[in-house]
Amino acid sequence: MLIDAEALRSELKWLRRDEGRTLVKLLSCVNLRAALGNPADGDLEGSFDATIRALGADLRSLALENAYAIGLRDPGNLTTRRETFGAQAVVSRGPETINNWEDDKIEELLARLVAGHALPRYDHHMIAVAVTAGVIQVVAEGEAESGKPMRQLFNPNREPFLPGFIYQLPPFLTPRRLTISGMFMDGVPTRVYSEATGDLLAFMCGDGRQELAVNVGGIPGMNAAAHVAVHWDEPVPEVFYGLCWS
Repeated sequence: MLIDAEALRSELKWLRRDEGRTLVKLLSCVNLRAALGNPADGDLEGSFDATIRALGADLRSLALENAYAIGLRDPGNLTTRRETFGAQAVVSRGPETINNWEDDKIEELLARLVAGHALPRYDHHMIAVAVTAGVIQVVAEGEAESGKPMRQLFNPNREPFLPGFIYQLPPFLTPRRLTISGMFMDGVPTRVYSEATGDLLAFMCGDGRQELAVNVGGIPGMNAAAHVAVHWDEPVPEVFYGLCWS
């Protein structure tokens, strides 16, 4: 069976809701069952749980395990699980951050599950980064011109961190073109550079940086003080792509 990556992503996110993963819900996830190798009904829950635990024991992996209510006798609802998990001293994060952690691990899980399956070629992947007062506010990514982002993350922090954005393609995406667009909402940056390298140290040193033209104004459908865009053909997951600005 050809695995539909978008449908599989939807199944993985739906399984978190309400009481978390249950056998009844797992049985209805056609793409997930195929990605797990079509285990027998009695083995399905154990196979899924083992796949989640194989992600590791870091906080993000544990957040996803908690979201699916794996090992919880009284799972309650998803909001309560996030609040309880985030309230632990070792975590100390709010529900929105926990949600973002879960989404990140779902993307990793998705990449693992679709590995080895034939996937349709993804033509044009686009990332839009909105920056205000030097701080990234929101990042959205998805198929260009689809009108529906695959993923959209809001930055809960409002203190400046790094004047840049670094991106690495997930392994399950094989686009023919990658575009990163930087939207500067409240001012025109002095300079913006792009960089692409497999060495993160070289990226941070700007060894192969290229200065981009800064365009005054936004793009159709989005107002901004200025914007830039850079394209790469035949991008690969092992390379770091991104922007730096001043």
